[in-house]
Amino acid sequence: MYLKLTVSKSFMKKKFKTLVVDGEDIEKFAFSFLSDEEIERSDLESEQMRKEVLSKYPEFKRAIELHRKGLFEDAIGIHREILSKEPTFFNSLYELGVIFENLNDYPKAVEYLKQAEKHCTHPTMLIHVSLSRATAEKELGDYLSETDSKLALSHYANAEELYRQNLKKARLSPNEAVVAIVNYGNLCCRTFRFSRAHGLYLNALGIIRSNPELKHLEPIVKKYLEDTTGV
Repeated sequence: MYLKLTVSKSFMKKKFKTLVVDGEDIEKFAFSFLSDEEIERSDLESEQMRKEVLSKYPEFKRAIELHRKGLFEDAIGIHREILSKEPTFFNSLYELGVIFENLNDYPKAVEYLKQAEKHCTHPTMLIHVSLSRATAEKELGDYLSETDSKLALSHYANAEELYRQNLKKARLSPNEAVVAIVNYGNLCCRTFRFSRAHGLYLNALGIIRSNPELKHLEPIVKKYLEDTTGV
């Protein structure tokens, strides 16, 4: 058996601990999920931050609306106008990172998300931004893999470090944990570490089965498990 997995989880206590052994390489995760109360408090804080943002820059709401409608260039223009007034404005830096990722402009997405991380002061949001950058770094690696394999590997390494940092020390919601673990597994597949990917997908499945609200993700993760079984 190429993989050893031990899982200890409690839905009520929202704790998850696991050990994945892939050859001589060991991956240890031991993190606590955010409680419902913490998630509610974070949502309230986010709403308060949103009100403060709109009070300072009312045009930010228009940029968000344009983004949702797919009018990316118009949204970019507003965010850049805001940043011309306040270059460290976190919200526009983050939104631009997301927009450029949607446009498949991964170099710009990574750069804006890096800046967003640098200027984010909200701990829970910082985790979200960090994991968003991990995904953008992985996508940039995919984009570069055919033309510059060395540079692609450096972005894969950046993505892996971000996934590992957050999965080992962060306080996550169950949904965010599953998404991060699955994305990390997909990264491992991209770099041909299939047994590690398989173990990560098992981690994700364990969380899903202890959180009924995530049941809709189970078929997706099961398919990933099938694809990496015996590879």
